[in-house]
Amino acid sequence: MLDLSKYPLEKLFAFAAAIIPGSVAIFIYEAAAPGALVHFLSLSVLGYKMKLALLLFAAFVIGLTIMFSASNSFLVLSSLVSAWNARRNKGIEKPPSMQDAVGKAEINAPWRDPRWRVGLRKHLGNQSPNDTYPLFPQVYNQRLANIQQLPANQHQVEIAKLNFERAQLEIDDSKWFQWYSFYHQRIVHPDSYRFEERLRYGLSVNFLSTGLYGLLSMIWVSEIRHLWFFLLFCVWLVSPIYDFYLAGKKRNDWWRTLDDRIEYLLR
Repeated sequence: MLDLSKYPLEKLFAFAAAIIPGSVAIFIYEAAAPGALVHFLSLSVLGYKMKLALLLFAAFVIGLTIMFSASNSFLVLSSLVSAWNARRNKGIEKPPSMQDAVGKAEINAPWRDPRWRVGLRKHLGNQSPNDTYPLFPQVYNQRLANIQQLPANQHQVEIAKLNFERAQLEIDDSKWFQWYSFYHQRIVHPDSYRFEERLRYGLSVNFLSTGLYGLLSMIWVSEIRHLWFFLLFCVWLVSPIYDFYLAGKKRNDWWRTLDDRIEYLLR
């Protein structure tokens, strides 16, 4: 048997908050069919507690249906937009990543920022990686050209030394990257804010669903075609989308969390 006491409250909140779109759906139904709700409440065979419980249950079930439908629709839409954006930006330079930057002339990779390295060295002490930078292509090619000026019998040994040095520097660079990636996750998904974030997410998803349902309902239900209804539904729809956009941008743009990471290390 499922023990809800072991399930985090903040995760259950997204389901409980489904009563929001469900209640709005019942309100819209009453606007489309005036008197339906009043007729239900006037039934003498049911007590007021039973009527209230049935209304809440109906709002919860309807709200869950709306929430899951809206969430799945937005997931499909976001996947299509991402695929279209990836095809459109094919060949365009991407933000710094380990695959893009290691061994390439990407000195602006955020894990190579001097402030970040100072903060991490203070935090890790002797365990911090070597403070080096990779041999970028122009430097490597110049040193390789210099080796070609040496006697032929020294070429093989010097090239091997150069390649070994480049490999060691790239290992150091990858360690800085790994630490940067670790603290990026700590900043984007901090443990201390996980409870509040999940509550906010639960409200955002349900208000988004409510706004979408309300706007679509205005097409068929003329009784709610009023400006203030339209503005209210737009706010409920746009605000969560904007919040999700900012969260995604912070998660994907590593430069945006650089100052937060430095502050985290220096606490």
